[in-house]
Amino acid sequence: LYKEVFGTEPRGFWPPEGSVSQAIIPLLREEKIKWIATDEGILWESLNNENVSRDKLLYQAFSAYADDKNISIIFRDVGISNAISFRYSGMPAKKAVMDIMSTLKNIKNNAHFYKKTALVSIILDGENPWPYFSEGGKLFLSEMYRQISENKDFGMVTVSRYLENDTKTKKIDNLFSGSWIDRNFNKWTGSPQKKRAWKYLKKAKEELVKVGWPNPEALEELYIAEGSDWFWWYDDFGSELNFIFDELYRIHLSNIYRLIDKPVPYYLKMPVPAGPAVNKLVSGETLLSMARVTKILIVASEAVPFAKTGGLADVTTSLAKALLSLGRDVRIVLPCYTAVRNNKTDLKKELSRVKNVFATGDEEFDVYCSSINGVPAYFIHNEKYFAREELYGTEKGDYSDNALRFGFFSQAVLSSLKHLDFVPDVIHCNDWQTALIPFYLNFYLKKQDDTYQNTKSLFSIHNMAYQGVFDRKIMKNLNIPDHFFNMNDLEFYGKLNFMKSGILYSDAVSTVSFRYAEEIMTPEYGAGLDGLLMTKKESLYGIPNGADYSIWSPETDIFIKTKFNSKTLEKKLDCKKELIDYARLKIPLGAPLLGCITRLVEQKGMDLVADIMGKVISLGCGIVILGKGTDHYNKLFSALSKKYAGKLYLCSAFNDELAHKIEAGCDIFLMPSRYEPCGLNQMYSIKYGTIPVVRATGGLDDAIRDFDEDREAANGFKFAPATSMALYEAVKRAVELFNKDKKAWKKLMISAMSYNYSWDKSAKQYLTLYRKIMTG
Repeated sequence: LYKEVFGTEPRGFWPPEGSVSQAIIPLLREEKIKWIATDEGILWESLNNENVSRDKLLYQAFSAYADDKNISIIFRDVGISNAISFRYSGMPAKKAVMDIMSTLKNIKNNAHFYKKTALVSIILDGENPWPYFSEGGKLFLSEMYRQISENKDFGMVTVSRYLENDTKTKKIDNLFSGSWIDRNFNKWTGSPQKKRAWKYLKKAKEELVKVGWPNPEALEELYIAEGSDWFWWYDDFGSELNFIFDELYRIHLSNIYRLIDKPVPYYLKMPVPAGPAVNKLVSGETLLSMARVTKILIVASEAVPFAKTGGLADVTTSLAKALLSLGRDVRIVLPCYTAVRNNKTDLKKELSRVKNVFATGDEEFDVYCSSINGVPAYFIHNEKYFAREELYGTEKGDYSDNALRFGFFSQAVLSSLKHLDFVPDVIHCNDWQTALIPFYLNFYLKKQDDTYQNTKSLFSIHNMAYQGVFDRKIMKNLNIPDHFFNMNDLEFYGKLNFMKSGILYSDAVSTVSFRYAEEIMTPEYGAGLDGLLMTKKESLYGIPNGADYSIWSPETDIFIKTKFNSKTLEKKLDCKKELIDYARLKIPLGAPLLGCITRLVEQKGMDLVADIMGKVISLGCGIVILGKGTDHYNKLFSALSKKYAGKLYLCSAFNDELAHKIEAGCDIFLMPSRYEPCGLNQMYSIKYGTIPVVRATGGLDDAIRDFDEDREAANGFKFAPATSMALYEAVKRAVELFNKDKKAWKKLMISAMSYNYSWDKSAKQYLTLYRKIMTG
């Protein structure tokens, strides 16, 4: 194009963003480029800021060397260039040009002093300043060129012409790598989001190289995506324009895949993740290790084996066990539900008729105790609040007095501490049921008893969707003064919000995956508290739940037919055959077998699974589902199991043994959740060599590496939009690899099984956070 317009090959140029490095010199010389230009800041860095006059050094040409290659290089005058870009647009044209001429005369006089001719390079973005000038810069440019051309002391010259007449150039042995902005590349590469965008570009280019560069349209899309402007905008989101840039960038990369007949990767269907918006924990820091945390009280509304409705119960006990193994005095406390009293675990009454000192009335409670794997467990007993068949409510809805029940529980936990002779360093609260504890700790207990002045609190969010929102009238019964009912404290759209208490008054907030910690600061996932969480982001942390490998491991699992590991994968077929027989499926042993253990609800993406059931079965798959949910989905999947009898098996009753058989016997595991704070089954699955297909959200996105994104480190498949088509495409990718490339599938299984998501790792992160809280 240049030759078409000017009739000759280009001999030099300003590289994109003035970006230069030692490495580009041989490449440019191969293309017969004789000179380049960049910012004067690169000159000072290249010469290690030599103590030489700027005027003496800047206004000349240099030669930069790399091995036996060299190239001429000039450096722009940043003062004049930036004045045109940012200052002169607000001045009358003649006054602005007068300022330039004055600057040029000073440069000329200094050059005369040094007995040399000065080469002044004025270089700026051609498109940026002119909309801000009168008449688009016409008056300014005309006046500038007129005055320079009419002045006998000045002359305009091309760089090539200058170099022909001045062959004495100063040598630069080590050209500094950088650009015109801050003398580095951080504007384009300096953040996780920018690095992710580059990674996407690199992957697309690699796919194009594999097919041999045959498609000029695909090449054009690549060239467009390589433009520096895309990366300029990343990490600067906030306006509609920024999001448009992100979408256009991903469209160009997606077009490359389409034009070479390759599937578009899942990650190009969602905005390039910003990040990290939350803090990362680093173990072993000197100051943190000095903060001795020995006593930890974990307060939760459920814990296995005593009471369970969801994953929180597993997390409570597993974390406590892991902290105990790290030598900490850790204890659990939860309500003494009917389920606890009916549990086979021995209960002993520890305390009787303890007064709830934070209540408005004369309420009392008993404290029972037991232990699980050496961890002491305490149970707050009160017939009025906890002698019920269920934990939170019945099929008809939540108990109407849940605010009173768990407000009382929070008060009783703190009231019991002195009687138990236990002064915790950290009280670790979990979800809305315990969220009032930081409030009572700060505004009551610490004011009444100096013993607990150094006790800190951590509030963990396991699911933002459940916040404990109640009528404000309940505040008096909870002994919460009216002045706390305002938007900066506990008020939430005219109601009382328990979770706000945990977020506002705890010393730190955590959630159960790094990605979910980022997500809950957005309107899509924050459930109305995203703004509050943004203000607390300096004390917001993401710590993933761990997997309890003492229970979930194919090498020790008591429920599976044959034990195996990554070196004996052929034995997994025994487990697969057992599961096929158990489910009475009519599929060959070599057919792909899919599993799903979940609640049958929309949040878990089960509407998407139902939508694609027929298409997945048409791929030759068998499917085993364990779970129940809402009446609508229970009936829907019951009907599907009858329609696809022999291909689809549904078990609606909880069956722990079957859960283990599914993890061990299936080839692929489905987790298409619309949101998933952490998730556990994806971590169980990979340990059994069962490859997860997950939606890229929350803990699923943290734990799973997509096969097409990084084949060496892959452990599953991901999709982005919460649509049935996106789920089907991800399942199809997995099934096609399973059917067509057994070697690659085995490698994927081995890679997946190598991942370690043990609770020991997570517990150490919690311990680091506890220490961080203690150091204030």
